[in-house]
Amino acid sequence: RWVDGKEIHEEDFVFSGGGAQRDFNTFFTAIKDLPYKFNLMAFEYALKSLIIPKNCNLKKVSNAVNFLKEIKKSKFVVVPLHATSKAAGQTTVVQAMSCRKAVIVTNNRSLFDYVENGKTCLMVDPYNPSQLKIAINTLYKNEKKRKSLADNGYKKITLELVSGKYFINFQKVIKKII
Repeated sequence: RWVDGKEIHEEDFVFSGGGAQRDFNTFFTAIKDLPYKFNLMAFEYALKSLIIPKNCNLKKVSNAVNFLKEIKKSKFVVVPLHATSKAAGQTTVVQAMSCRKAVIVTNNRSLFDYVENGKTCLMVDPYNPSQLKIAINTLYKNEKKRKSLADNGYKKITLELVSGKYFINFQKVIKKII
């Protein structure tokens, strides 16, 4: 909750970011007509030849600390992925869950150890902007659902996926940088 001695408060935007196997084309199609603000931290190669919608603020990927700050300040996090058998999105999903943020993620086999649709995240089909748009609207408008997914995701990380000492040390690092 704290950065540089100042408390971080949730702001009125949705966050997305990363690079590996990200499907920002579907993300942009889903959000272009939505009345919400979106902050995006993505590597240039992931945005090649894409048109960024006016409601999406592109922020430079400078370091992991700033990436975590954006996650922490957001209402929730969207991780749009290509349909792939490759591992993708785990770091961003785990970071969001560790920061107690609700997550919308593309259905990807490599995430099944981390997320459970409807319990720890909302999962959408690959290349389905209308489904993603519905999921974004659902979480944006439903604070109770956001909180439930965020709390369940946090519990999943702390109780099931991370052992005691490792988690305690990880939490200390997160608290120092955010």
